[in-house]
Amino acid sequence: MVWEQPGPELEILLAAGEGQYLECKREVPGPKDEDRRKVLKTIAAFASKDGGTVLFGVQDDLQITGLPTAESVDKQTLTVVSMIRDTIVPVPPFTTRVIDHDGRMVLAVEVSAGGQMHAYRNGQRLEFYVRVGPNTVFARHHEVAAGFGRS
Repeated sequence: MVWEQPGPELEILLAAGEGQYLECKREVPGPKDEDRRKVLKTIAAFASKDGGTVLFGVQDDLQITGLPTAESVDKQTLTVVSMIRDTIVPVPPFTTRVIDHDGRMVLAVEVSAGGQMHAYRNGQRLEFYVRVGPNTVFARHHEVAAGFGRS
């Protein structure tokens, strides 16, 4: 039997709340916004371990607000794709999709486990992160070494 679903529906993603595999953000962060750095660190952490999803247009309390309409959803999606491609090394495996929830648009960035460590580029410095429950934290030396296949 083949059961096909185009991707987890929003309610399924939100059922367990923010945690190891889910991060919610009210909006796509601007270029100088501190949230931008936090989002990119989380995406690097998802890719370095077991994967996960970032939802833009959902508040931390899981209220679905939808993306702000000041910019088109396509432009906001392109901004997120550019952020990831320009800042995470190597570029992690990810997909984006827009979910229409009662007329409110939510952007889902689904990050697959990359099978290796992915770094957030902070200027010239590469930083490695992992996800521990609902938190993104610096990877310890042994985690980075294991991510590169070394003990």
